[in-house]
Amino acid sequence: MKKRNKLHTNMVERFAYVFLGIMTIIFIFPLAMAVIVSITAEESIARNGYQLIPDQLSLESYKLLFTSYGTALLRALGLTIGTGVAEPILSVFLTMCMAYPLSQPDFKGRNFWRIYLLITMLFSGGLIPTYILLTRYMGMRDNILVYLLPSLGAWNVFLFRTFFVNIDKSMVESAKIDGANKLQILLKIMLPLTKPLVVMNFFQGFIGNWNNITTPLYYITNRKLYSIQYLLQEMLRGADETKSLIKAGLVSASASVNIPVESIRFAVAVIGAVPVLILFPYFQKFYSKGVMLGSTKG
Repeated sequence: MKKRNKLHTNMVERFAYVFLGIMTIIFIFPLAMAVIVSITAEESIARNGYQLIPDQLSLESYKLLFTSYGTALLRALGLTIGTGVAEPILSVFLTMCMAYPLSQPDFKGRNFWRIYLLITMLFSGGLIPTYILLTRYMGMRDNILVYLLPSLGAWNVFLFRTFFVNIDKSMVESAKIDGANKLQILLKIMLPLTKPLVVMNFFQGFIGNWNNITTPLYYITNRKLYSIQYLLQEMLRGADETKSLIKAGLVSASASVNIPVESIRFAVAVIGAVPVLILFPYFQKFYSKGVMLGSTKG
């Protein structure tokens, strides 16, 4: 019986490894193809199509992008990283400041604010009222502060609140006896204990800001305030327009021969994806811990 169970376990483990290996290849293949095509010569793409092993390599697409948009890319990158770090920090701090009082049984109006948060999960004002509020009444059009408006998600508030409820009350009582106020308890006791939750929410916020193209699309017309993803989309549109002109015969062969339209499209995708792929392996270890911290019933 034991041998049969052991054999069954080994078969399950082998199947799991094979399945995970196949899925890994499936998910990595598009990224690998994008990187390879981005460094493939335009002539090779036109002659042979997309290949995993191209017969001619070229970095012309990256040279052209950084030559034509070098200053704009660096500016957009600095703006996106700066606001992408500052906004999640502010959002996580405000989330904790709202979640902690809701976890305290002596907080007056706790039920009202819990219902209020629940309603925000079900209904929203919509795009047009938000646009009017930010542009007409808050003056956020062509303003870098529009990237820094913190997002206070009701789900994250309840996640932090659930964890705070399950913290040993004796720790909080001891801190109060020692003279700690509410803010000190939050920063010196709650914050260290919720590190996985904080890191998980910070990284999600950073990814959201990194991939943000709707904010500059709606509120930004100044090219100096473009986010990196919106700038990359503009560069991609430029490449597509060039391709359309070439197909329509409005651009001569001699003028278009040095424009690697296809490889530029994939180079743009690589530039947008690589920084996040570099950061994700470090932050992913906090995901399971963060979800488990807030998953206990409280």
